[in-house]
Formats: sequence, C-alpha cells, structure tokens
Amino acid sequence: MDEKGYSWMEAMLTLTILVVIFGTLLPVATNMTAVLHNKKQSMHASEIAYQGAIIHNAYGITKGTRSFEGSDFDWNVTEKSICVSYPVANKVATKCLDY
Repeated sequence: MDEKGYSWMEAMLTLTILVVIFGTLLPVATNMTAVLHNKKQSMHASEIAYQGAIIHNAYGITKGTRSFEGSDFDWNVTEKSICVSYPVANKVATKCLDY
C-alpha cells in the first residue's frame, strides 16, 4: 500500500517527546524568572539607598519609604551605612551599603 502521512505510533512518539521537552523546560524557565525578579529587586534597593543617601545629606532625614512597582522599600540611615529592606519571595531582604 502507498499510504501517506504519519501513523498513530509516530504521532504518539512525537507527542511524548514534546511533553518531555516542555516538561523539563518549564521549571527551568520559572526558576530563571524568579532569579531575575530577585536581582531586579536588589538593583532597585541599591538605587533607593542612593536616593536615601542624597535625602539624608540634603535634609538630615534618617528614615523613609519608597514604593516602586508595587513593592515598598524602607530605607534607614545608621552611623556609617544605609540599609534598605524590601520584599523578596514572601520574605523581607535587607541590603546595607556603607557610605
């Protein structure tokens, strides 16, 4: 017989291979997205620490809060450093910079 097209077995094999490939890539992509979000939050914390240092030097204010993309960043100036607390993955992270 001169049949054209794919057999049922070939189609199931192709579908199985695609499911395995995408099933493997989905957790990797989810993890990568979470890591990039955490790095982005850390970068914003550094920017807010810089802005807090400017405000502290100009006005003498030692505490403040900035909202950025729906997250609250709390900054606090101590004797030799400025610390920023911000939410990351259902917990609060703190980044302190000396100045």
